[in-house]
This record gives sequence, C-alpha cells and structure tokens, in this order.
Amino acid sequence: MQRPDDIVRLTTAASEFEAQLMVNKLEDAGIKASSETQAGNVLQWEVMATQPFRVFVRREDVERAREVLVSEKVVSASIDWDSIDVGASEDSPDGESGGLRVLGVAVVIIVLAIVAVFLATR
Repeated sequence: MQRPDDIVRLTTAASEFEAQLMVNKLEDAGIKASSETQAGNVLQWEVMATQPFRVFVRREDVERAREVLVSEKVVSASIDWDSIDVGASEDSPDGESGGLRVLGVAVVIIVLAIVAVFLATR
C-alpha cells in the first residue's frame, strides 16, 4: 500500500553538488528533501558511472517538487550571462597574480626542504 509520507526517488543528479543544489531549492520551497551521497563519496569512480546521486522527497510532494525544479531550470536558463559583469580579476599590487605568488612560495618551500634533507644526510 502506498502512503503519502513514503520516501520516493524524485530524480537523479550527476554529482553531489548538483543533488545538494536541488535539495536546497526544494527545501527553500518548503518541501522536505534529501539526497543519497554516501556511496558516491566512498566509491566515486564507480558510482559516478553506474549510480547517479539520487534526490528523495515524500510521495505527496512529488508533483510540487517537480514543478519547483522545472521552474528553477526555466529561471536559470533565462539568465543572459553575456550581460553579467563579473569584474576584472584582482592582481596583487606588484602585478603578480595570487596564483603565481602561491606557486613561487611552494617552489621555495620545496627547495628549502630538499636543502634541509641534503644537509641532514651529510
């Protein structure tokens, strides 16, 4: 016998991130939802290919949940991303980007570690 409060699979997602976005959107609309992500975290290389992440809701909420997700896709698809100004990337004052600075620090640390190991073995 099917009960309205039974938990049923609503849809699947390609990633844990996508599933969590769906759950958040459903909960924002007042629909209790959850996603099954544990297996994906443990065996990600196998699960991604064979078992997508699942999003669950109560049976009585299935139709409304589908409507929420469909309307969200329509809203996100209607955004004109060419009109969005994300601004220029921020460089450090000396013109060196943050990524290059981190890389430079990493190289210095590696060189110092190699020198320390060399000195310790002498």
